[in-house]
Amino acid sequence: MRRSRFSAEQISTALRQVESGAPVAEVVRKLGVSEKTYYLWKKQYAHLLTNELRELRQLRDENAKLKRLVADLTLDKVMLQEVLGKKNDARREAHLGPAIGGQVPPCTAQSVPTAGLAPRHVSLRTEDTRRRCVASKDP
Repeated sequence: MRRSRFSAEQISTALRQVESGAPVAEVVRKLGVSEKTYYLWKKQYAHLLTNELRELRQLRDENAKLKRLVADLTLDKVMLQEVLGKKNDARREAHLGPAIGGQVPPCTAQSVPTAGLAPRHVSLRTEDTRRRCVASKDP
């Protein structure tokens, strides 16, 4: 958004001059703006006092700064997640071997904890995957 070359105090003063009886044409001529600009200011700022205008501008500036900060932090988060994802993929591949189509091979067994007892080695293979594993191992 383009920043106004007039401060909040100048805009407020111009609005008050017209309210006190000065003609709009004279006030806008002194400021070097069009009547359209004056009426836009009146529409936006007529209900605000000078100190409220200053506070509004400060809040807008702070909001813009916070939005930039959030965007930077979001970008950092995405980059870190990508790096961690690549590391985890490399670890998984080193431990389990290369993944088939992005999935864990069907012949893999895992340790599964059972109701507070020591973990047991449980095969996750079904009868169908057993046949495929045996078939893939035979030359």
